[in-house]
Amino acid sequence: MSDHHVQKDSRLYFGVVRACCSGGPLLAMRLLHEMSDLSLEAGTSTYNAAAYSCRNSSDWQSALWLLQDMLDRRLSANMWTYDHVVCSMRSTFQWLDALQLLFE
Repeated sequence: MSDHHVQKDSRLYFGVVRACCSGGPLLAMRLLHEMSDLSLEAGTSTYNAAAYSCRNSSDWQSALWLLQDMLDRRLSANMWTYDHVVCSMRSTFQWLDALQLLFE
């Protein structure tokens, strides 16, 4: 078999983060850091996929960190972003934090 070189770009990382949603937020966040190390820009869709992994594991702290990191990078959070963040808080009864997102 011949070796195939796969170019690492933002689309590839989005696909990998999305595919690894069930792997938990640590994997997704590691991939986001790797993108940053390679000077690849993660878009809203990639952050949403990472936030979805937080939702699945009820890791509301990581979800809030991802949201803040998005906003710091001047990315637009959308309905899905907030849905994933709020749902990550739901099962841990972080309602006050979730309500605070509505007023920011």
